[in-house]
Amino acid sequence: MMLPKVHQDPTLLRKLHKGEVAKSMLTLMLQDGNGLIKDMISTFDSRLSHVKEGASGMEAQVDDLGQRVEGLEAEDAAIHTAIKDMVVQLEESLRGKMTKIHKEFMGELTKMRQVHEKELNSTLACIEEMHMDLALCKRALAMGASTCDTVEAKRIEVPKLKSLRGIAQRS
Repeated sequence: MMLPKVHQDPTLLRKLHKGEVAKSMLTLMLQDGNGLIKDMISTFDSRLSHVKEGASGMEAQVDDLGQRVEGLEAEDAAIHTAIKDMVVQLEESLRGKMTKIHKEFMGELTKMRQVHEKELNSTLACIEEMHMDLALCKRALAMGASTCDTVEAKRIEVPKLKSLRGIAQRS
């Protein structure tokens, strides 16, 4: 079919200005016969069937993706729950270990305190004895007792052996 060019047909140009282009096109197509319309309809139907096939294929893919997303959401929830459970178990385990370590530490601290108290009491007792000894010494000094009494010892003469005299003289 041969469509007239717009610049060659003044009536078509006026119709174009009035918005009657679709009417003119339809009129021209009908004048040519039903062959062109049938070709256009069959082309349109063929393209429409391709679009429908593509849409149905996409619909299947969307359904598959939806199922995968639901599966992933369920798996995510399961993982989240498992992680929460592990964290709770870890927390309980650590609390138990910390409690045990705290009890052991407090026991050792109590033992060290007892040893320290014994040593401190022993040291205080020694200091108390030293105070009493010092008080005795001060009283004795105040009474006039001398701190160093001389003991007179008599000299005793021991006879020398003859055998030793010879050894002493040789050397």
